[in-house]
Amino acid sequence: MSDSWTSRLLDLLGSPAAMAGSYVESLLPAAAAQGLPVDVLLAEADIEPEQLALPGYRLPLYKAFRLLLAAERHSQDDLTALRLAAAVRPRSFQVLGYAAMSCTTLGEAIQRLQRFEALVWDIGDTRLELQDQWAVLTWQPRLLPWVPRQAVEMALGGWLAFGDWLSEGRARPLRVEFRHELDEAACSALLGCPVQGNAGRHAVIFARELLDLPLREADPHLRSLMDAQGEACLANYRLHSNLANEVRAALCTGLGQGDCSLESTAERLQLSPRMLRRRLSEAGLSLADLQDEVRQDLALLYLRHTDFSLLDIAYLLGFAEQSSFSRAFRRWTGRPPAEYRRENGLQGPEKGHGGPA
Repeated sequence: MSDSWTSRLLDLLGSPAAMAGSYVESLLPAAAAQGLPVDVLLAEADIEPEQLALPGYRLPLYKAFRLLLAAERHSQDDLTALRLAAAVRPRSFQVLGYAAMSCTTLGEAIQRLQRFEALVWDIGDTRLELQDQWAVLTWQPRLLPWVPRQAVEMALGGWLAFGDWLSEGRARPLRVEFRHELDEAACSALLGCPVQGNAGRHAVIFARELLDLPLREADPHLRSLMDAQGEACLANYRLHSNLANEVRAALCTGLGQGDCSLESTAERLQLSPRMLRRRLSEAGLSLADLQDEVRQDLALLYLRHTDFSLLDIAYLLGFAEQSSFSRAFRRWTGRPPAEYRRENGLQGPEKGHGGPA
């Protein structure tokens, strides 16, 4: 197992970046329609299906990516992410989707995408560049130094599917570009337009005149309501909507430094201990439960992707003894850690993970 790959996974697990649970849930029927074992995929990614249905739930990006990669592994199809993205509809994007749907023109809808994308997932920047008669919609990672290429394909594929739905098939792109290598012919056939791999950017290129294309569901009143709701969600995002993942990231850092106390966690979040305690209580969260979740995620990562001894892993997770770690792992998984490692250990990067996006 390469140190660089382990470092990437640790960076991802220690990031507060998250994806809307509603987005993931909306694509599960499409996964089932493709013959994928949805329950198995969720279990492999350590995702509780009931969580995805909770209003406002933010799925840690680490688990969302694991789910997407597991889907591709089970399907043995490099186009899995693009096929799933074809099912994106307004419901998938929630506030962003309904705000965009109610806009008057495609250009206005793209403005909502740029403004509210973080409410779907908060790892990238979407930019619109105008070049003579062309419009170029680009995406690049912001919070993370890399993302799996499947996630990039899901993002751009979702744009295409949503734009096609909004415009009733009238807003067809001229070309789609990806920075990573891919099967250009197969992707072009699936997306219905030329696709270029090994490009200098992740982008969708279309005729500039399409920005003025009227949309079928234009509703100024609904757009105003969704804009207001979106702005409110953004204003309270970090320490309200995404509080659980912010705390998880702080706890991940704390475990590495040997201090996960309420006081140290609050300091990392630039809050007072009293304020953190209150916000956790208001959100129905427990610092102890969140620490338990982080320990479990880290334990599974270390057992799958490193050759660290069980004693080393126990210390890295803040346990005083290996026996305490073993008892906790049995509680999490129903199995001893040594048995789990024998069956799942030392997994390397899966085909197509790719480098920095």
